This record gives sequence, C-alpha cells and structure tokens, in this order.
Amino acid sequence: MNELTNEQEAEKLAKKIKRCLDSIPDKFTVVITNSTIQVCLKDEFEEYFQEEGDIDNPPTIAYEVFKKGNVRGCDSQL
Repeated sequence: MNELTNEQEAEKLAKKIKRCLDSIPDKFTVVITNSTIQVCLKDEFEEYFQEEGDIDNPPTIAYEVFKKGNVRGCDSQL
C-alpha cells in the first residue's frame, strides 16, 4: 500500500473542500470562521452586509460549531 506524500494528501483535501463548496446552492451565503460554519440566505446576508459593513453577526438560518485549531476563517473580500 502506497502512502501519500503530504503534498498529495493536501491536494486531495483541497479538491474535497472545493467540491463541497461548489455544491452550495446560489441562494445561500456561507460564512466560515475558525469555530463556526454559518449558512445565510444570500439576499438577507447581502442586505445585512450593506447595512452593517461586516460579517460579525449575519442573519443565520443554520450553523454548526466546531473546535478545530487548524481551521481558519478568511476575509469576506477574498
């Protein structure tokens, strides 16, 4: 059994994450931080973002909390 190199394992992981993100329907916006995944209706999120100018407390319809030290959120502008 061949063991994957770190690079090969990282590539597989990136592809899995991309497939997951690609499957998000356009009507939703997903906010990922280092401890939560929040799912918002896109229109409500856009309105909130225009009014508030940040994503600190978006109108969330579903969320999951997790404690994973190796996951980081990213800037909403990316």
